[in-house]
Amino acid sequence: MAVSRGGAIANTVCAECHAIEAAESPHPNAPPFQVIAERYPPEALAEAFAEGIDVGHPDMPNFMFEPGENADLIAFLQSLRKTEPRQ
Repeated sequence: MAVSRGGAIANTVCAECHAIEAAESPHPNAPPFQVIAERYPPEALAEAFAEGIDVGHPDMPNFMFEPGENADLIAFLQSLRKTEPRQ
């Protein structure tokens, strides 16, 4: 359930720039979620999602997620990983 809610959040909030399921993002500087999930342990992104993602370039708005949304988005990113979670 959390994974599907997280996917819905990603599709609603992030898909304008980031590829959610595709390999290539609509915005050339926005990595696909699959790349994000592999590049960063999703649980390591929880604090950034809660406090607001600010990557320092003008195309990326600053998003802040509520705790439940944050957990759902992390679950969705975790579901995209091909590698095992880091211990």
